[in-house]
Amino acid sequence: MRTLLPIVVISLLSLAGCERGPRIVPVSGVITLDGKPVKDAAVMFLSTPGGRVATGNTDAAGRYSLTTHPSGNGAYEGTHTVTVTLYRDESSPGTNTPEGAVSGSSLVKFVWLVPEKYSRPSESGLTATVKYGEKGNYDFDLKSE
Repeated sequence: MRTLLPIVVISLLSLAGCERGPRIVPVSGVITLDGKPVKDAAVMFLSTPGGRVATGNTDAAGRYSLTTHPSGNGAYEGTHTVTVTLYRDESSPGTNTPEGAVSGSSLVKFVWLVPEKYSRPSESGLTATVKYGEKGNYDFDLKSE
């Protein structure tokens, strides 16, 4: 019994220190465009590699906080590509005929309120490294084109 006790204690201690998978870190920040808060933008952190996504939306002051569905609030620790998307849809659907068909041409038109490049992971140029135990505050001041 005396030789078994140290083995049990060491086993329990090693199990207590084990991490199971990547950890989620609370993440928030402010998005501005040319120094002015961006309201109603979609913010996305895409982990690289692996593609785990954390999302959030900005409020009137440009503040956002992220959530990773279904796991919880925040983003997974690691390096992320960041996107910010905000546009207004001014598309024209065409005209309905009495038979229910659409006549004329429909026109798809988006007015980008934040430059479109920030909505594309390959072009945004925005990154964040989320580390467990550190303050997860990431502010981005985007620039007009």
